[in-house]
Amino acid sequence: MILHNGHDQDVVRRFVLRPDETVPPHRHEQTQVVVPHTGVLAVITALGTWVVAAPDRAVVIPPGLEHSHRAHTRSLVSTIMLAYPPMRARAGDRPTVVNLTPLARHVLTALSEPDRPARMRSALENVLRYELRSEKHQSNALSLPTPRDPRLLALSSSLIHAPADGRSLDDHARDLGTSQRTLRRLIKAELGMSFPQWRTLVRLVASLAHLANGESVTNTAHLCGFTSPSVFIARFKEFVHVTPGAYRDRMLASAAETGSTPP
Repeated sequence: MILHNGHDQDVVRRFVLRPDETVPPHRHEQTQVVVPHTGVLAVITALGTWVVAAPDRAVVIPPGLEHSHRAHTRSLVSTIMLAYPPMRARAGDRPTVVNLTPLARHVLTALSEPDRPARMRSALENVLRYELRSEKHQSNALSLPTPRDPRLLALSSSLIHAPADGRSLDDHARDLGTSQRTLRRLIKAELGMSFPQWRTLVRLVASLAHLANGESVTNTAHLCGFTSPSVFIARFKEFVHVTPGAYRDRMLASAAETGSTPP
């Protein structure tokens, strides 16, 4: 369900995506800021997938960059267009995940109100651009690189659909009709990491949806293939910078505040 504020030319939209619902690939002439108020949302490009799950974070998508969205859980999302001059995406352009400061959140709220005079909207957008461009507000985010080789694409699909699968790289190589050495070389060359590092990232992304839906830390660790809850907690804190329990509580509190409940 997509809700428009005002007329089609207005820059703010607010909509709900159901679990696993997607928005097909598209692009915009202006910079787009995507704010998931609740849920776990993925922004997908040819270069990779950026996952945003914290209610105080947003994704800034460069103008002209083709992208799609996928909700891992029920997600309430707002998007806003910033009036940068129209331009085409440059090679290497990719989304940026930012921490939303209290000021940025207030500006986003103000911009979502209809019928604001153009001069006031322009001033608000200038403030928001300044806040979003500040490096101190840029955030580390879980991101999954997109492989190009068909064998890695098949392996990626397998890992994403079965994060608890503990088979070795050699097992996957046999299923794909190739060698472990070839897969290891391709993973390093295309993704810049090892197979265990890649699989850990996939498992951490999968864990976000379970936690956002209220699953316990112990069950989430099991469902996502971690050897123990303590290993899961350590890896989660390393990448997300909070414990999985604290993250789950924050997501559930955010859902309660907006009147949204996990499915």
